Amino acid sequence: MAVFAIGTAPGLLALAGLPVVVPSTMRPTLLRLVGVVVIGFAFINATAGIRLSGVTLPSFGIETAAAAPLPAGAVAADGTQALTTFQDGGGYRPGNVTIYAGIPTRWTIESSTASTCAAFLVVPQLDIQVRLHEGPNTIDLPALQPGTLAYSCAMGMYGGRITIVERPTGVSGGSAAGG
Repeated sequence: MAVFAIGTAPGLLALAGLPVVVPSTMRPTLLRLVGVVVIGFAFINATAGIRLSGVTLPSFGIETAAAAPLPAGAVAADGTQALTTFQDGGGYRPGNVTIYAGIPTRWTIESSTASTCAAFLVVPQLDIQVRLHEGPNTIDLPALQPGTLAYSCAMGMYGGRITIVERPTGVSGGSAAGG
């Protein structure tokens, strides 16, 4: 946290000193603009904090892709299901997936970079905190109840959700698939 504070200090000091160097007629407009920018950053940080607590916020009109339906035979012969997520510098893809309730899940996260905050995965509802290394990372999820499981990076900037649905009748073992 100290490194974050030291890193942001030059920018904040520059914003604070900017009114001194602009003409006095432009100061009120500049101060209003700086105020809006600071409030915008506060909103972004508050949203990230709420996401870290495990709460999924509405998208405020921004359409997100619906969870892809599970393929037939999504449950493997060993009674587990597979889920694959890809992590890169832009977060997690796909960001909204579906799995079946009541079946243990082998979640593989294919990480292409470890130099972003998305390389530290947090699942607050299951108390999971994992540092992802480049390549495949496997997390074994227990059999979950129907609902939504939110996850994010350690800063709450990037996130996704796993929708857990009841398994329809007639879905049985087969090749493992997911996501």
